[in-house]
Amino acid sequence: MFAPLITTKSLPPAKLSRKNRRSSSLTPNCLTDVLDDVARVGEATGQRHIAERVVEELEQRISSVREQAATSSARPRVACLEWFDPIYLAGHWVPEMIEIAGAEDVLGRRGEPSEKVEWQSIRESTPEIIVLMPCGFRCAANIARSRGARTTRRLARPAGSQSRQSIRRQRARLL
Repeated sequence: MFAPLITTKSLPPAKLSRKNRRSSSLTPNCLTDVLDDVARVGEATGQRHIAERVVEELEQRISSVREQAATSSARPRVACLEWFDPIYLAGHWVPEMIEIAGAEDVLGRRGEPSEKVEWQSIRESTPEIIVLMPCGFRCAANIARSRGARTTRRLARPAGSQSRQSIRRQRARLL
């Protein structure tokens, strides 16, 4: 695991003064953008060396996942849900991560924003694996957000669908 890039405790007090504050908008669309933003934040906060180390470690982890995935002939169909009410598919760099991990994101579009969808679209896409990953919440909050099993029960309709099979096989994951 890599070290945290920046915390208020890691910055000298001068860096936190109002006079030295500036804001930057970070709007990554792909993994390269995410890594570039880590470097950009490190540079802006005088923590370039830490940011470089974090980026290097992340690149190594990405490469390792890519290499492991290349050894598998399986390419499971995956649906990543970023929000439940209303339902949003994960976008931006998540479909790229799914691809690197050796799977196919059945609805998400690489480099594109998250998109609102209906349950029917998810069922029709016949995912083998469903990843529930509400943005900005920890696991306990995600469980509450999913309203227990309600989210997966909705996916389990109609009978016989692939999404129902992924629920039965416990291939729905909450992150």
